[in-house]
Amino acid sequence: MEDALMFTNLLFLLSFLIHYVEIIGNNHSLQTDGASCGFWGATFALLIIFEINPSSPANKKVLKKLGATGLKNLWRNIMVNFLQDPIGLQASVLQEFLSLFQDWQGFPDRIDCIGPRPSYMSHPKALPLLEIKTPVIDHNDFQEDHNDFQEVDPKSTAEIDILQLLRLQLLNWVNDEIVNTWLAIMNHRFESSEDFNFWIATSFFFQKLTLWYQQKNGPKKSQEFDKLRRFYQKPINILELNSCFLPIHLPNLQHWLLAVINFDTSSIYLLDSWEPTQQANRKIRDWKKAKGSDIIMILVAWLDAEAASQQVDLYD
Repeated sequence: MEDALMFTNLLFLLSFLIHYVEIIGNNHSLQTDGASCGFWGATFALLIIFEINPSSPANKKVLKKLGATGLKNLWRNIMVNFLQDPIGLQASVLQEFLSLFQDWQGFPDRIDCIGPRPSYMSHPKALPLLEIKTPVIDHNDFQEDHNDFQEVDPKSTAEIDILQLLRLQLLNWVNDEIVNTWLAIMNHRFESSEDFNFWIATSFFFQKLTLWYQQKNGPKKSQEFDKLRRFYQKPINILELNSCFLPIHLPNLQHWLLAVINFDTSSIYLLDSWEPTQQANRKIRDWKKAKGSDIIMILVAWLDAEAASQQVDLYD
């Protein structure tokens, strides 16, 4: 009975305590191009995981100063170090990035490797590190020497093509393959840690969530929801987590953003680096009228449906 009451209280809080967070303040626009939103979304997620507030004025200035090129240089160093170092992602490489921000307290002493290299991953060949610049390099030049794949997790279907990895060296569009590979690496890194109680969805989850949301109420919609739950039902209980991270790809706008559900504070955050979104929302006080509110409504409907489903299970 107490569990059901606590469950109801959580649902009640989620029903009204929803926030739309403006990461970009006045005169502090981060994204100025139309192809770097995936990097901004991944950066926001990484900072939040390490308890760094990306929306603080000081940290906004750091992000603005880095810009898309500086950000991609840092991500390149992190990804290449994880893929090429025989041990794994070195703490010093991640420290180089995190130490730029005001809230970072540093790793505990004697931690050398922050992301151990799985034993099933073969040691890859060295990658050509090119200077990051706007002109596009013909990827066909690398086809013969870099046509292999690196598996991230034997239980996952996530793979990274070396040619796709080379996108990190340029101001190129970040596709689902790159985003989902990085998410798989993050999941592998933190899945055995008791300190990180969260779930990271693939970029395809929100697409399926949207299709479910758009259906009319009825037996078919209930069946589709049961299929949707297979993404997370067995390994975790969504409502018992601290938070969920959902990368969202808007193909019509060629844009990426990140949704974060924080169950500890009963809040939903929509992190969007794109200046047109910020311009549209700066003078809007009611989040239901803000750009992106449709995304929040889909997430609320999902949480309501999940809560209702679990309540049935509890009473049965």
